[in-house]
Amino acid sequence: MKTTAGLAHESSEATRRIRAALDDKTSQSFIQTPLVDAIQLLSTTHDIPIVVDTVALEESGISLSTPIILDLKNVSLRSFLRIMLRRAGLSYVIKNEVLQITTAEEADKYRVVEMYPFPEALTEKSSEVIKALTSSVEPNIWAVNGGDSSATAVENVLVVSASESTHEHVADFLEKLQRAFEQR
Repeated sequence: MKTTAGLAHESSEATRRIRAALDDKTSQSFIQTPLVDAIQLLSTTHDIPIVVDTVALEESGISLSTPIILDLKNVSLRSFLRIMLRRAGLSYVIKNEVLQITTAEEADKYRVVEMYPFPEALTEKSSEVIKALTSSVEPNIWAVNGGDSSATAVENVLVVSASESTHEHVADFLEKLQRAFEQR
């Protein structure tokens, strides 16, 4: 179970290992490195399975030989991937126990359901937490605002159906909210 300041989401051991690796620091220098080689090096360096959604890339006209130019030191693998992939019109999802490189459009379509236990101080305020979440974290993606992601409370658990990247923002939001309540 990956825990972020007392907030946990349930998932397979392989998925938890990939999420943990995304927090690892990396230093990489790619100068005109083909995308496929950059991905292979990151997979090997961080010991996580990374696959490419070749069908989605081909349909979008993106080549595995697209040159990658990026030199970053001591950043999280998550940040490195976001920057590298965004430049190529790509993103990633964690799906079928692998980190899958795909187009940004395909990544946005993929929904992950995660459960976040509410910290004790917030259990009685679940509707307020959901309102704050859906109005401040990517507001246009939530069903209450016309999008296709959802957040609902079941007793002391927040159930969120959203993209992988949105879950990263949700976990960060909940962590900050918990800290704010603990400090008051």
